[in-house]
Amino acid sequence: MSTFIKLRYVLSASSFTVICLITLFGCNNSDPVGKVNSELNREQLERAANSNYFDIFRRANDLYITIGNSQSNPSTESILTTMNRTASMVSVADPSNVDPTLVAIVTEYSEKMYRLRGCCLKLSQSRSTQNVTNDLLESFLRGAAGDPFGKTLEVMERDRRLTNQINQYTNQLDTCISRANSRAVQLGIITPN
Repeated sequence: MSTFIKLRYVLSASSFTVICLITLFGCNNSDPVGKVNSELNREQLERAANSNYFDIFRRANDLYITIGNSQSNPSTESILTTMNRTASMVSVADPSNVDPTLVAIVTEYSEKMYRLRGCCLKLSQSRSTQNVTNDLLESFLRGAAGDPFGKTLEVMERDRRLTNQINQYTNQLDTCISRANSRAVQLGIITPN
């Protein structure tokens, strides 16, 4: 027995309700009109799921953009918190019925955001007051032992490496944003600029 017939018996509805149910669910699996209606419903469901998923991505990305557009000088903690919120917003979004390519792009975006946050945290910790004090002490002791610039060169190399990683992840995030926007245009979620 088809879903429609079961619903009709359960609801014992008026003819108007029955017509609405036929339109929404189709008559049965052998009815070509029902198949067309179910295909339309599936397409509408997929389009809505894609649109909702992309909207979550866009809101998360807008949150990330606010870091760079901030007029004030935000604290390191607020930047890291914002990056964490951005990554977690897209990582917890439900990918059901969403285009797999769009899901892959947004998942990559989330992973890159977490990695960028990790690099920023390491750079922040390496530049903290406690760490600078320890570095100065070690630099003094190594200087007394005949290696006056060793620690300074190590700190500069560590900071350069972390800064390069931050730039690399930032570029990769920009690429993900561009790819997500292109895919959204292909799916008809947004219109091209």
